[in-house]
Amino acid sequence: MKEDKNKFTIQELGGLGKADVEAVSGESVSKVMLKAVNSKLVFDQLFKNEELPNGFSSGVVPNAPTTALTINVNIGAGNSLSESGYTYNGTTVTPIKNGLYIAIDNESIKVSSNPLMNNLVNEMSSALAREMDKEASTVLLGITAVTLTTFTDGTIGACSTPVLEIVSVNGGTIASVDYEKGSIILDASIPSTITYTYSSVANGTGYHMASTSAKTISIKDVLTMRGSLNANSIHPDVLIINDIDVTNFVYDTQTDGLISYSKDARYNGEIASLLDLSILTSDLLPQGIAVLVDSSRSGFSITGNRGKIFSVIQDKLDLDQKHIRVYSEVGYSQGDVKSIGVIVNGQTNGVNL
Repeated sequence: MKEDKNKFTIQELGGLGKADVEAVSGESVSKVMLKAVNSKLVFDQLFKNEELPNGFSSGVVPNAPTTALTINVNIGAGNSLSESGYTYNGTTVTPIKNGLYIAIDNESIKVSSNPLMNNLVNEMSSALAREMDKEASTVLLGITAVTLTTFTDGTIGACSTPVLEIVSVNGGTIASVDYEKGSIILDASIPSTITYTYSSVANGTGYHMASTSAKTISIKDVLTMRGSLNANSIHPDVLIINDIDVTNFVYDTQTDGLISYSKDARYNGEIASLLDLSILTSDLLPQGIAVLVDSSRSGFSITGNRGKIFSVIQDKLDLDQKHIRVYSEVGYSQGDVKSIGVIVNGQTNGVNL
């Protein structure tokens, strides 16, 4: 969830003064880095977090029920209830560890007015947060890469859908793509190798659709998908779009009176709200795509028993340096595949065939 985006000063690393090099410890760096990383996460914050207890390297989290509940109705006096049949599976999650390693001169730490440490915290936290969010988005959407090695031209259903992004093309040049129907049109029938990604989660549930007008995502599209999810007892509370697509909503006359702006945002990356949807932006989501999420169903994250962020500081006395290693350790599990709906074809080369 959202945390205050305060400026992270060198004094936060243990209350440093100009001579307090010793105060830069693993504990102090971990504390400020955790605060900095948490303020930059978008997809990660949609997962409920659990920390592994000491001695465990993985944890089991529950998935959505595998059978529908059977309700007992019109129960007569003295009659007992029949079991409602609630069953579910568990998924084993092992946290993934990523890390950064830098060496910094003690002279740089001593000068508290020097912005080096502040910049370092910002750059390291941004890199770690991006990698964590990349993994979280991959799990939430089920992002899967596919390579077509002898592709010649697009036919409906040539690709698994919904297509999220064309990663690379070797051979021909793409003229247009129907991301919803899975058709890639080349400018000439030249044998090509194409790599693309699609959402296996939306593919499995069928909760995906094309935008009404190709090359743009509109308020109408979002409300249509929201209605489809609501009709299936899924109640999205988050809308995620790419920053480039924000203008589609700001300048769309259909949004008059529907979008509100507040300083009391619930999430990181939240720019506004659309009815009961918090609008978040992330450049990890390709341009031209909108994802609606029921965050109560989205899943779990498991952090290692040393925490989501931890640091190791090593003094190199012969070099008059501190060697700082900062790690993230977290894994993600999709809680309910029905928790998301995906809108595509808003990409600049999108076409509705």
